[in-house]
Amino acid sequence: MKSLVLLFSVMLIAIGGVALAAHNNSNEIHACYKNVNGQMRYVADPVDCLGSETPITWNVTGAPGTPGPVGPAGGLSNVTYAYADSTTADQMFAAATAQCPTGMFATGGGWTMIGTIGVGSNLDSFLVIANAPTDGTGWQVSIRRSGATGNNRAWGVRTFAICAN
Repeated sequence: MKSLVLLFSVMLIAIGGVALAAHNNSNEIHACYKNVNGQMRYVADPVDCLGSETPITWNVTGAPGTPGPVGPAGGLSNVTYAYADSTTADQMFAAATAQCPTGMFATGGGWTMIGTIGVGSNLDSFLVIANAPTDGTGWQVSIRRSGATGNNRAWGVRTFAICAN
């Protein structure tokens, strides 16, 4: 008889523990809705609701929604370079615009000097006036020389655009 009472007590404790574990689910939020005036209060467990209240339980995370449409593939494709050279002469200004092929866009660009710009202590100075995209399909560069012309230094600028689609 004693063993039957002990077995029954162990079963009640196990069932109570399972019920308590079910109520203490960290993925749920519990509240009590007052039937008379609609006030709501949060509780740790639905059994904390009074007789004049209705227990409410909902998940912390809702059910997954319908998947959206597949987006476009990432990354660039068909990356290529476009180049353009200015005239090379003994000049004060040089400019060039590199234009991407039709259907491609300039994702970046730059420039380099071409020709003779002086050597040693006889170097010329240059001012970059523009180094920027055009309308999205090319890259433009304009440079001004600060030294005087007439010293037979033929120089210019090579512009490049990094093109992709």
